Amino acid sequence: MGTKQENKITVKIKCEINELCTILEKKGFYVVNKFTLNDIFMIPNYMKKEIDNLTSREILKKQF
Repeated sequence: MGTKQENKITVKIKCEINELCTILEKKGFYVVNKFTLNDIFMIPNYMKKEIDNLTSREILKKQF
């Protein structure tokens, strides 16, 4: 089975979305479609203490 290729990425931003759009527009990008998405991830309470001090990358690598 082959690997599916996609042209999407997920990023975590540290500014307002409007500021990000302005920066990207100045770099030659333009808005094709704009929408809002809320991602909610939930974990059992017993895992909270274990992952509080981990980075996102460490959490994704960890096998619980």
